[in-house]
Formats: sequence, C-alpha cells, structure tokens
Amino acid sequence: MRADVELMFLPYDDRSQNTLADFFVRELRGDDWTEFRAAVAFVRQTGNFDELKAALQHFCERGGSIQLTFGANVFSDTEGSDYEAIETLLEALDRYPTARIYLFQDPSRTFHPKVYVFNNVSGALLIIGSSNWSDGGFIRNVEVNPIIRLNFDNRPEADLFERLASMFDRYWTETRAREEGQGWARRVTKANLLEFKHLLRLAADRPPPPKVAERRPAEGERIFSGIHFKTPKRFTSPQRKVREVEKIEQLIAPASATEIGRQDEEEVGFWKILSKWDTSATSAPGQIQIPMQFREFFPAQVLVKEADAAGKGRQWDTTFAVEFRDADFIADADGRFIVYEPEMDHPRTNTECRFTFHNRAIFDHLRAGDILSFRFRGPGESLLVERFDPLSPGYQALRTSRKRWGEV
Repeated sequence: MRADVELMFLPYDDRSQNTLADFFVRELRGDDWTEFRAAVAFVRQTGNFDELKAALQHFCERGGSIQLTFGANVFSDTEGSDYEAIETLLEALDRYPTARIYLFQDPSRTFHPKVYVFNNVSGALLIIGSSNWSDGGFIRNVEVNPIIRLNFDNRPEADLFERLASMFDRYWTETRAREEGQGWARRVTKANLLEFKHLLRLAADRPPPPKVAERRPAEGERIFSGIHFKTPKRFTSPQRKVREVEKIEQLIAPASATEIGRQDEEEVGFWKILSKWDTSATSAPGQIQIPMQFREFFPAQVLVKEADAAGKGRQWDTTFAVEFRDADFIADADGRFIVYEPEMDHPRTNTECRFTFHNRAIFDHLRAGDILSFRFRGPGESLLVERFDPLSPGYQALRTSRKRWGEV
C-alpha cells in the first residue's frame, strides 16, 4: 500500500496559514467529499468557531453527511466533553437529518481517539493525530497530525478505509447489537441532551488547578525561555451564553441541602401530572418520579452509593424542608430527592429521579391525574409543593398544553 501521507505540525504550520481549523473549513466548504466523520476524545466549546459551524452547515446543505462521536467523562467525573459544546453543535446541526452526534462512555476504559475522516466513493482523507476538538487542538497547542489520502482504486487502501468505517459503525455509534465491545455509544439530540448532563463537563464544575509546591530558580538561573508563535486571528472565538438552567443553578444555593431556591424574590419551579405509579401504594410507595431536566432545580445531591465493578449503580441523595398545601390542608415535612443510576445488567436502563415526602398524611392526599407544583423559594425557606385537582383553577392555569410537565 502506498498511501499519500503528510504531517501537520501545530502551531508551527501557522506560518503557512494551515492550522487544523483552516484545513477543516476548507475541506468542508469544498466539493470533494460526501461524508465527514470524527471520533474525538472530547469536544470543548472553544473549538466551535463560528466559521467551523458555518462550514459544517454548508456541508450538510449541499447533501453531505456528518457523524461526530465524542467522549463523555473521559478521565474523571467532569473532565470530558463540554455540555455547552454539545449543545452548541446540536443547535447548529440538529435540523439536518444527515448530521448525527454521539457520546461514548465506557466506565472501564478511556475513550481517547482523535480521528477525522472525509470520504467519497473513490477515496478518503484521514487525519489521525493528537488534536481534540478545541481551540488548542485546532490552533494553539503543540500537536502533530498525520494527513493520509487514500485512493480506493488501490485495494489495500480501500480495505484500510473499510476497516476504519466499520469501527465507527460497530463501536463508535449507537447500535442495538450487544456483541463484545459494543453498546457504549449513544446518539444525543436536543430532545435528550439533559439525560447526559451528569456525564459532561460544566463551566461551574471546573475546579481550580491544584496547588503544587513552588520551586524558585536560583539567582541567575532561567529554566525555560523562547519565542512564541502568534495565535492566528482568522477565527471567531465562540461566545459563551448563559443558559436558562445555569441561571437557575446560580440562583439555587448549593452549599446546604436546606438552602433551597432563588437568591432574589422571584420563585422558580416546575409542575407535573401524577401518574398511577407516583400514587401507587405497592410499587415504590411514596416515590414520585421527577423528569430528569428538573434535577438542577433541587439542592446539590450527595453521592451515597458508589458505582459497582462495572461503573454503574450509583445513587445521589439530598434532604430538605417542604411545605405541602392542598386547599385548606397544610403540612410540614422533610422532603427527599434521590437520583438512581441502574446497575449494568438491570432491566431498567435509564437513570431516574424520585421525590418523596417523609409524612404519610401528605401521601394520602395524592391522586393519579392531579398536578403537583414544586416552587423553590428564597435561601433558608422550605420547598413549596401544592396539589391541584383537574377541576381547580390552579390546574387549568398550569396545564396550558397537552404536556404532562413544565416549568412554572
């Protein structure tokens, strides 16, 4: 096999106006390729340049397909892909049926490839190197990326591409098969993104760098010195936006499980219609299922059950004061919010959130079909939970659509 190979050295190839960001924008806007795939350890918002997003959209609009797979929690709990970066790419690409984004998370292994692939029916272009999807990987860092061009008229080169393509299809995208090594990738969309939030890196979660013992050079000693290459200014750095859920996070006091709600006078919260399972006296009695997207409304949860050997089965928990109202009935209680992550072989596959009152008298007031309204008030105040039956004005005011839950 005689593949056409060259090397891209970053940031030194900056002098030839040839960063990896330049390279991707040029190839995506050209007419050579019909497919673009990537399997990358992590994606950061800093790599979502406006020019790159526009090039990805242009590629889809002229009929190309895009398939991107990123690692979720790559190294430790929150050091993987950015939640905001995934959200930004979904906003740019979710409307194109030929574009798909996947997250990979195998608790027993690190997802660490950096593979970018362009292809058509006659050939392919592979970038297999050290660059992650970030401004550092695309422009600033010291990186080395082999660029390999394959011609499918050469049978060994075509076979090499087929092997690489099968890795994406079999291992790095969502599959219903459960053969050895499969099943660790899930497709992520705007509709299900919140399900993956606990696996992704949030701006608020980024810890300060660890302190290390400082070594001062001796007088006259200089440990490192040199002249820097200048970072090119051809790309627009993405602007970080404040999402609604982050506004809530900033306003809910995380320090104590009893400090619930906003820092100002305005309340936030949500409502949900009670199901027969929420009010069952036999199936997990007293436990009300809470949609995953409302997890961030509750106080910070503490990990109370560690993962099993397969990295699953964790549980988070928090307890706080609750005031319950049902017309003239008012009761105080402790409320408990729990997040369950199923074990690896459990028949229930989805992580669930549940809420319960530590007061049996309250549970006796709940009926399937009722609405419960959860309102988070100021710091130090109890969570206000109100019940509304389907004939009440409160019910009609909250349920203005056919949805079974929503924000207050």
